[in-house]
Parts: sequence; structure tokens; C-alpha cells
Amino acid sequence: MNCRAVCCTARRCGGLLERGRYGEGEKEYFERAERDLAEAESIAERGSMLIWQIEAALERTRLALVLNDSEEARRKLDETRALIKKTESRYEPHVPDWDDWEPPEYVGVFQAGDVVGYHRRNGEIERLQQAIDQRASAS
Repeated sequence: MNCRAVCCTARRCGGLLERGRYGEGEKEYFERAERDLAEAESIAERGSMLIWQIEAALERTRLALVLNDSEEARRKLDETRALIKKTESRYEPHVPDWDDWEPPEYVGVFQAGDVVGYHRRNGEIERLQQAIDQRASAS
């Protein structure tokens, strides 16, 4: 798959996730949201697009909560965490091989050995976990 195809596929995946999200709250749209999420997951998995797999798992969690399926929501949130874990690795700083190199401003934010990964959705994951826990304690 060439770069252009990957970009178009990633955009399609993102569009399907957004369309699936708009289905929340409207009962007649749940089936469509399910179909869109299934297609987005399929595209993300086929294309080894780990970030989109994470996003799709979060959308599945939200959809399960809307449908009052706390067990499925918990399972998808656990899956999201496992996918995020796959993005983590130890940071290795770039060592320039020329003398006149000036490092950009962001150099030094991470230290060698720091664990870095896709943690953009940590706050959202925490809120979803709280919502799942509240539903579990209410039942």
C-alpha cells in the first residue's frame, strides 16, 4: 500500500469513527454506528494503524455505555489500554552526525530511557473508567 492509499484509508477510518460517534443518543443510529465502527476497526486492523485501533476501541467503549452494556464497555476499555501499551517504548535521543547541528526547542523534553507512547486519550480513558465504575456501583 502506498503512502497516498494509507493516508486516504486513515481519513476514511477517522470519518467512520466520527460518523459512529454522531449515532450516540439516537436509537435508530445505533445500528449504523455499529456498522461504521466495525468497518473502521477492520480498516485499522488490516492497515496496522494502531492509533486508529485505539480510537475505535474508545468509541466502542462509549457506544457500550450508551447501550448500558457495562461489561462490554469495561472489556473495550481494557483493550484500549492494552493497545496503548503496544505504543510504548523507551526514548532514545537523536545523536547528530554533523558538527553544526542546532537542536530544536523541544529537544530535552524527554530523557534517554523515558517511556513514551500514545497517551493523548488518558484523560478520556479515566472519565470512561469512572462512568463504568459508577454504573457498576449503582447496579
